[in-house]
Amino acid sequence: DLVNFTLVERILEFRPTLKLLHAVKGETGIELAEIHFPKLILLDLNLPDMHGSEVLEKLQSNPRTAQLPVVVLSADATPSQIERLLTAGARNYLTKPFDIDPFLAVVDEMVGNRAPVSHS
Repeated sequence: DLVNFTLVERILEFRPTLKLLHAVKGETGIELAEIHFPKLILLDLNLPDMHGSEVLEKLQSNPRTAQLPVVVLSADATPSQIERLLTAGARNYLTKPFDIDPFLAVVDEMVGNRAPVSHS
């Protein structure tokens, strides 16, 4: 949603070399991933057209996007949900609300602080 995107956008102002792309829907995020091959996808689970786990599944099953790192951002902190998505291919799982420093540490680890970031 717009509030979460704005928060991520403000946090990533600390990383001015990163370009942030925003996809409101899961399908749009998948299309952007296929076009731009981002160094990182920040994936919210509650999307208007499909659940984020379905987005992750589609990204993982597509040879063109399977290697793109996906970090899930979700308010759902249940261990079973976290384990399920990490097993499905997410590289990390951050629960909302998240702290700025650990969030930036994950972003830096995934992208080396040099490349575009896509949020869906």
